[in-house]
Amino acid sequence: MSVPFDLFRRQLAKMYKAADLTYAAAQDTAYVKRSGETRYFLFHYFWWLFIKTTLLYSAIRFVGIFVFNGLRNRMVAWVVRWYLRRYFKLRGVTFYRTSPFPQKPTRPLVILTTKLHTFSALFAHQLFNFPVLVPLSAQFERYRMIPGLPSTFMGKAFRTMSYGEGSLNVAWPHLKALVAQGHSVIVQVNAVTHDPLFPMKTPIYEAVKQILADPDLGADLLFLNLDGFERYPKASLLSPIQVRCDLRPPEDVYPLDPNATLQDKLTAVAQFLAIPDYCIVRAE
Repeated sequence: MSVPFDLFRRQLAKMYKAADLTYAAAQDTAYVKRSGETRYFLFHYFWWLFIKTTLLYSAIRFVGIFVFNGLRNRMVAWVVRWYLRRYFKLRGVTFYRTSPFPQKPTRPLVILTTKLHTFSALFAHQLFNFPVLVPLSAQFERYRMIPGLPSTFMGKAFRTMSYGEGSLNVAWPHLKALVAQGHSVIVQVNAVTHDPLFPMKTPIYEAVKQILADPDLGADLLFLNLDGFERYPKASLLSPIQVRCDLRPPEDVYPLDPNATLQDKLTAVAQFLAIPDYCIVRAE
């Protein structure tokens, strides 16, 4: 007995729907199992990371009694980098470099980058194997590796490798003094968090123009693009993100043409940092 085509199509659609629901249920069950195993793993691994970092920091504080402040600060900065690299890996943030990164610079570095998230500066810091100062807000002084624990020693450690986050127009003269003392610094060019996925006019500090036009900078100028870090809030071990880290000198970002205007250079820098449209925040 033949079955009418319309009836056959409806029956087939029901079969497909049932199969899809069965497949979806299996996927959901597998996801819940994986997420449960991941939470179990993260719970124990974060505690392990907390304990090991605490021991390392305590050992360095003890050794620091017998060494000068500069060496002690470098050791603390090493512990911070060690912790941050494992923290971001656990948070599902992987990265790859599309250009060489300096290992032992002979001169201080001024690295211009974009603020994509509150943790952008910390992520940029752990990319380098040498001390570099980054802008951090005051809330990081109360940073806790394990939520709920009173221990905030990592927040104190952050102070040794950071400067207060605020207006670059105000901070740049002080940062230039730090550069003159031999410190490398990371500078965020935008006044508010920039999200490349939502194109809008991004405010850029006027001090960026001063940096680009300064013939006596006393440091090597570099530009760092952290492509993909804006997705950091959605990252996890189950759905990791990948960040492309591109570090370039001025000659790779804008042409070193004597006829090029400062505005041309600033526009080229903004395009390299994935800022299609911007406005200038002038000094008060």
